[in-house]
Amino acid sequence: QKAASIIQLSFKIYKTRKMMQSGLAVFIQSRCKGSLERKRFLSLKRAVQFVEDRHCYRLHCRQKELMLLQRQDAAVCIQSVFRRYLIRMKNRKSNAALVLQTHYRKYRCSEEFKRMKSAAIVIQKNYRRFRIQKKYQNLKRSVLIIQ
Repeated sequence: QKAASIIQLSFKIYKTRKMMQSGLAVFIQSRCKGSLERKRFLSLKRAVQFVEDRHCYRLHCRQKELMLLQRQDAAVCIQSVFRRYLIRMKNRKSNAALVLQTHYRKYRCSEEFKRMKSAAIVIQKNYRRFRIQKKYQNLKRSVLIIQ
């Protein structure tokens, strides 16, 4: 039995040497390494895909959250403007005296403006007349000097 074991071992060694010499062993080793590398690569690819999916999901959730906050801010802004408008309208309706006062002030200002405008026109008219009179007097004087 010992002799058979020795013969088998010797045969295995011989076969292994033959396979190594023929390049079969290198082929098998490269196949094994290639298979292991492919498994490792696919595992890394799945891990990267998982991380990318999580990142995109979080990014999408963050964008949704930002949009929701913007909508809420816009709604609050619109509500506050509308409430201010309602208060303004209520105050305008309830303050009839204020409306009358503003119309009276407007009327008084327009009357004062008309008065000032007519006064300015009178002043301009008198100044023009004065200038023309001065020119006429100068012309008359020069004519008298010439004669």
